[in-house]
Amino acid sequence: MSRVLGVDLTPSFRFTGTAGQAIVSKTAAYLVTDSRYWTQAANQIDSNWHSIQAGHTDGPKDWAEWLIDRAKDSRIGIDARMLSYTKATELNTQLAPKNSKLVYPPQNLIDLVWKDKPLRSKEPIFIHPMEFTGRSTPDKLASIRTWIRDTPPTTTSYSKSAPTPDKYHVATLITALDSIGE
Repeated sequence: MSRVLGVDLTPSFRFTGTAGQAIVSKTAAYLVTDSRYWTQAANQIDSNWHSIQAGHTDGPKDWAEWLIDRAKDSRIGIDARMLSYTKATELNTQLAPKNSKLVYPPQNLIDLVWKDKPLRSKEPIFIHPMEFTGRSTPDKLASIRTWIRDTPPTTTSYSKSAPTPDKYHVATLITALDSIGE
């Protein structure tokens, strides 16, 4: 039996949707999905899990709102690969008044107990045609490069010194396809 913080995960979690966030507390497990997966989640998780319907008229906007609403005196472990720096900073700002914060375990706890995790695809990547993307790959890359070049250096607001080379942005890590601008 695979357990994280006392919650048995493997036999009860059979959600096969492509979008959703699993949130596991010391006493319960939750699956947050948007309206595309409400019915599927209800059919694929058992009573060990609670389905949270993000975007529902009576529900939270998203997993982050749901989490912030419940946090109090908490250290919330999250895989740093799963959210942007901007989102992490925003969440920590909202969690601070609740004496809570995000922490980043060295290994994803779910990965530790996921025994039948499928292998990563070895299929080649491909470029979607312009009819689907609206812009060419070179155009999108040029926009990202311009944004990197034009982003001001990271300096403190009270600094009177000129920024050093290590304060200028030289690259950006895109963690999700929707991070790429229009």
